[in-house]
Amino acid sequence: MAQGSGRWVTVFLLLAIAGMAGGAAEPTSRPAEVSLGNGLVRFEPPAAPWVLSSMPEGGMAVIYQSPTGSSVMAVTAVGRGAPRSDELAKAMAKTILDQIKGNFRRKNYEMIVEPEIVKDDRFWLVVHEKYKKEGTTVNQWHYYRNVPPHQFMVTVITYAQDQQEADQVRLAGETVALSAKVVERGEVAPPPPDATRGVGSYVDTASPEYKQAKADLDAAQAKLDASTTACLAALAKRPDFQAVMKNAEAAEARVKELRAAEPVDRPALATASREWIESKRPLETMRSAALAKDPAVAEARRQLDVAKARLNSKKPAS
Repeated sequence: MAQGSGRWVTVFLLLAIAGMAGGAAEPTSRPAEVSLGNGLVRFEPPAAPWVLSSMPEGGMAVIYQSPTGSSVMAVTAVGRGAPRSDELAKAMAKTILDQIKGNFRRKNYEMIVEPEIVKDDRFWLVVHEKYKKEGTTVNQWHYYRNVPPHQFMVTVITYAQDQQEADQVRLAGETVALSAKVVERGEVAPPPPDATRGVGSYVDTASPEYKQAKADLDAAQAKLDASTTACLAALAKRPDFQAVMKNAEAAEARVKELRAAEPVDRPALATASREWIESKRPLETMRSAALAKDPAVAEARRQLDVAKARLNSKKPAS
């Protein structure tokens, strides 16, 4: 586990540093919560003026950036990554600290403050370092928080030379890290960060061109939602789908019955649960097939792709 944690902090650190080189994405309305790790962990994204900069493939990490590019925040969720004991946490902390120190030794930066553990009872591990990169002082903080059984990590990097501004960046990272919660079983996870618009320059969202492109995107999304609903409603009337649905409902009822029994027959419940899961697979297969074959859905998806591309093509504000 300690070795794995070292691998993740390496990836996390490199993601954060790489984020400094990219342009800031266009600002979007900030949702109350988003999720990472394919719906494992929910959290509140940083407030304005932070904007989404990039979201590496895999859904495990997202990078936010200040519009000026002076600060970056990398947020990562690692499934089943929380240390399960104090002893393991200590071993992981040492591995992580050594890994961070090793990264800086290889980069040969001028260290002002060597990577050090900062005592903060709100997190199981906080690491801070300060160094010079190309003659500019950089502050960096790493926050590690257990959201059992998962691990939630936030790294903030800032070139800000004003102490008050640097403190605001640090506070933003702490706030995001503290907002993380596990998505409980059966709970609907919030959507992932909106990476559909890609990475681009900061744009004028008040311009008529942008507003029209955004309205077209919203209309295309509404059309896709409506055509999807109509397709699934038609599917629900088919006898073959109704038969499969009836079988799945019976399997679910059997699971509920076994769960409510006293005492619980664990072997029977396990078997019934597997049968319930299997009974739902044909439903998803039929839904996917129906949507794939529906011409109205296909056309709505095409129009949505066109609308997204049009919104992405808006030029930066001068």
